[in-house]
Amino acid sequence: MNGWERVAEAVGAGDASRTADEVLRLDAAERREVAHRLPHHIGPAREAAHARFDNLRAEKERARERFVAAEVAGGLSMEEAVHRWWTTEVHHSQVGWRMRDNWIAPLRVAGAGALGGAAAAAAWIFRRDFSGRGEDLPLEPLLRVIAARPAEWQADLAVRVAGRLRGTRRQLEDGTVALALELLRRTGAPPPDHEPLVVAWASTEPDLQVDPLAEHLIPRLFEAEGVGRVLRDERDDEGRGRRSWLRALRDLADAGRIEREALVDGCVRRFLRGGSATDLRFFVRLHDRLWVLK
Repeated sequence: MNGWERVAEAVGAGDASRTADEVLRLDAAERREVAHRLPHHIGPAREAAHARFDNLRAEKERARERFVAAEVAGGLSMEEAVHRWWTTEVHHSQVGWRMRDNWIAPLRVAGAGALGGAAAAAAWIFRRDFSGRGEDLPLEPLLRVIAARPAEWQADLAVRVAGRLRGTRRQLEDGTVALALELLRRTGAPPPDHEPLVVAWASTEPDLQVDPLAEHLIPRLFEAEGVGRVLRDERDDEGRGRRSWLRALRDLADAGRIEREALVDGCVRRFLRGGSATDLRFFVRLHDRLWVLK
């Protein structure tokens, strides 16, 4: 098989990791062919996945009918036979609705690894055909194929993906936030001036001592709309099972990694801008903790 055929077969198997392996094996000419063919393969890939799902579901239904018929022939009532079916391994085999969309993740990976420009790759990853179907981004395979691209290309992609953040819970859950933040961290690209990026960053558990984004984004915590609402329920860490932003920022100041006065001034600036009690609650708590230890 040639490069395109190998990639298409991996897509057909619904395997994003295998698709990444095949993309990384492509030479320059094969990569161009894959990039050219991918847009035309969306429809066939979707139809093939739906057909596989329909066939598997029909096969499972036939298995159920055979099982129930055999149990009834053996003396069980229909109700007893159906109840026994629910306990079989065949019944518990997964034929879930999400199988209908298992073509999306490998296609995303193929495009990220083969399309020529960073703008085209970003548009492909978030293509409308792939959105709204409940499919999470295949983070590890995407990062593998992106890491094989030139450094400047990766940095361009990182900024473009970050610019697509909207500060929504869905993006936090589907891997969009994780992809954007990880690309910025890996490439060292300056984070764009984009408020939803700051909100997304504030929605993750902080590790400010080692996070390369901290020096860029901490000052923006006091400026970006939505940060206060995201962090409104933050407390110190005791009994929470996770590190809080209050403790992380205070520890950073204690370690001399950031001036305590800069954080206090940030809180004051945020107060002067006004806002609801909900939006300001986190900054009030942070201000109080910084002053207590000053």
